[in-house]
Amino acid sequence: MAIIPGIVSEQAVIVGNHRDAWVLGAADPTSGTVCMYELVRGLGMLLRDGWTPFRTIILASWDAEEYGLVGSTEWGEDFADWIQAHVVAYLNLDVSVAGSKYNLKGSPSLAHLIMNAAIAVPHPHNSSKTLWDARLEKGPFPPPSSVAGLDLSELVLEKLAEEQAIEQADIPVNPLGSGSDYTVMLQRLGIASTDMGFGTSLTDPVYHYHSIYDSQTYQEKYADPGFQKHVAVAQHLGLMTLRISESLILPINTTHYSLELLNYLQKVENLASANTIDVDTSSLRSALNKLVNASLRLDTIKERLSEQVERATEDREKFVNAMLHEIKIWVNRKLGFRPKRFPFRGGEGQEKTFMEVEAFMLAPEHAPALDLYELSMDINDLADATPEDEYSAIMSQIREISIRLGRFEQGFLSETGIKDREWYRHLGVAPGKWLGYGATPFPALSEAITVERNATLAAIEVGRLVTVVETLTSTLTPSMTLTP
Repeated sequence: MAIIPGIVSEQAVIVGNHRDAWVLGAADPTSGTVCMYELVRGLGMLLRDGWTPFRTIILASWDAEEYGLVGSTEWGEDFADWIQAHVVAYLNLDVSVAGSKYNLKGSPSLAHLIMNAAIAVPHPHNSSKTLWDARLEKGPFPPPSSVAGLDLSELVLEKLAEEQAIEQADIPVNPLGSGSDYTVMLQRLGIASTDMGFGTSLTDPVYHYHSIYDSQTYQEKYADPGFQKHVAVAQHLGLMTLRISESLILPINTTHYSLELLNYLQKVENLASANTIDVDTSSLRSALNKLVNASLRLDTIKERLSEQVERATEDREKFVNAMLHEIKIWVNRKLGFRPKRFPFRGGEGQEKTFMEVEAFMLAPEHAPALDLYELSMDINDLADATPEDEYSAIMSQIREISIRLGRFEQGFLSETGIKDREWYRHLGVAPGKWLGYGATPFPALSEAITVERNATLAAIEVGRLVTVVETLTSTLTPSMTLTP
């Protein structure tokens, strides 16, 4: 584990990748590991230039993933309370390069972050495209459907349907089931998570997963000659990490998530109809509509606050000088000694001081002490001395909203978990009972219909989901009134 402390230390983003492999593991997990190393190298260059992240960044190298996600799961269970209190997102890498098509998975709240970061990264082989376009890439061989007289297997038909769905979707970021180290973060602890990597399409060379043929030769000859895909994945991961760490308001899109939940409900209603299970979902649909409205109201607040911050910081030097003047007065009056230095005239010193003051507004109990004095002081004592009352109010609202956004995913958790596998607590999405890695939306309700075929149990699960959605709606309702 490695930690880069942020200015706002009460919130953190974790980036993780496992290092163990069944055999050679050139794709699984070494392709992910080298992308992770590139991220670390880039962050190191920023640190050497004097950069400090706004939020804390934690870098994790997991062991024993192949034996049952052991390393990440044990760490997640051991530090569950701290993770749920502080971690706002988990970004996972595993197989970052094994084929031609860029597969994107994640919590719906992070779908726009994934998409926008991918659009900002060049395509590894075509300068007229972006990495986002690579989700539609094909391999060099003809598709099975083009071979006359070939009977297509059920697996191939499923794969064709998946590829068609990606082509038709507006934001084709699929939900996460299981199969990698995000499992404990999302399914057990309710941390918004992502996973991405180049996988094989039906027209790629066969990737021999978990075998001795997952080798350097396969990478150099078939998966990524020249290793440009590895570079693109590292850039994508780096951009996502920085955008979560550096954004004043967390880039978590609860409206997209809320609308996706309505899509989940439609799928469940279709399942009920197909299985002739009579279940009333009207209360759940009503609760979801209220969640959408609450999220839209929060979007308006976020937009207004962003505009107010922009106005309030137009004259940044004036604000910093006023703040430091108040600090100087406080020091002389309270402590009776002269300050060492005051970086009034701009430059890196002023920028760092401004960010520290901004951090105090966002997280006063965790903000760093300003390095301006011979003796330490309690920065909380400066709250009443802040000359920019409007700015302070804005930052207080942003802090509360960011905390609420960071804990939104935890609203899906149920202490009693999913029937027959109570360790899984996320009622929004989970690996299907008989799907292996595949994700099932509204898993407890879906399986009450498709596996248990029990209308009474389905009605109970609808009630549990209504309670969950009401909790999510409450999470998105700020306690303060928007500053006019």
